[in-house]
Amino acid sequence: WTDDKLMLGLDIWLTGCHLMLPIRWVMFWPLELATVLGYLGVALALGSYLPLAGITMNTLMMSLLVLAAALGKREFERHLRTAFKQLAAERTLRCEAEHRLSQMIGAGA
Repeated sequence: WTDDKLMLGLDIWLTGCHLMLPIRWVMFWPLELATVLGYLGVALALGSYLPLAGITMNTLMMSLLVLAAALGKREFERHLRTAFKQLAAERTLRCEAEHRLSQMIGAGA
């Protein structure tokens, strides 16, 4: 395995989990930490064809990917919550309007 394949595999795993699993974004921190430390541990423990500066740069890039995935998941959840809040408000207004209408019809009969 080369560093490139390892990083790509870790990124696929991280991105797939963020996109496919219905888990809150704050619960992903162990996976995110394991992704960065997993690359760093393998590169340092098993060795790498890259010099230490290359390993450091790859770790920094992997950290930025993790940050982007976490922020994207957080923003997506925020959007879902806003949409649900709007839907709940619309349903409440509709229910109140239907209730007033039924009272008006009942009072007129």
